[in-house]
Amino acid sequence: MIKVIRPLFAFILFLCVILIALAASWLIISINSLPNVIADDTLVAGVDVSGLDYDQALEKVDAKLSEEVSDYRLTIKDSNTNIETLNLDDYISYDSKTAVQDALSQSFAHSGLVRAQLVIDKQFGTYVPEHSEFEVPFNFSTPDIKNTLEELAETSKKDPVDAKRTIEGDSVKIEPGQDGQELDVDKALEDFNAIMQKFEQEKLPDQKDFFIELEYKTSPAQISADSFGRVITVNLSKHKLYLFEGEEIIKTYTIGSGMPGYETPTGLLKITAKRKNPVWINPAPDGWGKNSPEKLGPGPDSPLGLRALNLNRPAIRIHGVSDMSRLGVSRSHGCINMANNDVVELFDLVEVDTPVNVHY
Repeated sequence: MIKVIRPLFAFILFLCVILIALAASWLIISINSLPNVIADDTLVAGVDVSGLDYDQALEKVDAKLSEEVSDYRLTIKDSNTNIETLNLDDYISYDSKTAVQDALSQSFAHSGLVRAQLVIDKQFGTYVPEHSEFEVPFNFSTPDIKNTLEELAETSKKDPVDAKRTIEGDSVKIEPGQDGQELDVDKALEDFNAIMQKFEQEKLPDQKDFFIELEYKTSPAQISADSFGRVITVNLSKHKLYLFEGEEIIKTYTIGSGMPGYETPTGLLKITAKRKNPVWINPAPDGWGKNSPEKLGPGPDSPLGLRALNLNRPAIRIHGVSDMSRLGVSRSHGCINMANNDVVELFDLVEVDTPVNVHY
């Protein structure tokens, strides 16, 4: 009986050895025949590259990333006008090759036992893939927009223009001034750097369109239209004095002017002094005033009346008179005569340095 069992046991042992050898051979062949592809459940830059070889995975990842970066734009705006638009994909680069190669390398970096277990698990349906994700590194270069902004600053710069007043005859014209403007390059670069930092922090932001709204610094004109004071014009032909506020006449008075030989001087004069209840000093004691006193005190009957406005010509004034027959005619020794009540009113309406344009 023992003699029969021993050969049978040897035969069974032989069969086991043969089966083990066959299984080992099958396992080795299966391991060696595993395709050179990326493991299941592997993502590169969020793209599923499971079961793909290097070229296939790289093409798929590049297609997605190329589409993602192609829509990024930076627009430089001036109010509602788009001045320049940059496609930012020209300044975004990424290393997808290294990420795909790392994914492929990891898929074949396991030991022989692990690879054998993979074959067995797949054979018996118990394979559960290990989830892996690989990020693609991005690099952002900064567009050189400083020169663009400086060129814009140069072409858009406006120097301030002072308001201008022209006095001709009985006409006053005011050309309004204009504030200057200059592009705030520093502010624009600050906004631009903030956008670039967004890319550095978020890699590929959800926002696709970025804008730099240009701002300008204002340089006000030194002389504005409302800085001009009042103006007096004196029409010797009409014997009229006009007081202007801006370009409009606000008061009209009848005046008297210089007689022949003592003509009232013409031209653009100005008030140099305001005298209330002035004392009259005889300006020509050896001439036309030789029969008059050296001086006369203030009062309505004074030759200067109740008020006098000295002009920048020797002994020439706008002053009051009580004799109404001296108005509307040329009977003075060069001064401009006004009724006392009129000159009192004018006195309070004008200041020293008020222009006085005297003409015919």
